[in-house]
Amino acid sequence: MKKVGLILVLVLLCSAAGALCDEMAVVDADTANLRADAGTQYEILGKLTKGTMVYILSEEGEWYFVRTQKGETGWIHGKLLSK
Repeated sequence: MKKVGLILVLVLLCSAAGALCDEMAVVDADTANLRADAGTQYEILGKLTKGTMVYILSEEGEWYFVRTQKGETGWIHGKLLSK
């Protein structure tokens, strides 16, 4: 419950701050590959599980460059995220 409250506080702060915060999204698939570049042909750097919150840093077509709360970065397909 504390985690949900913290996420809500972060969302509200980012909403109020506008451009000061990166856009947030949540992994909506059971597992999602975090890749080295925007495409399935690129190396899998790690796997994210459903419910993992990520910060969207940039976008290339249907792919998003994201950062996890642990600081991991990589690309994930947009159909695997819920904004």
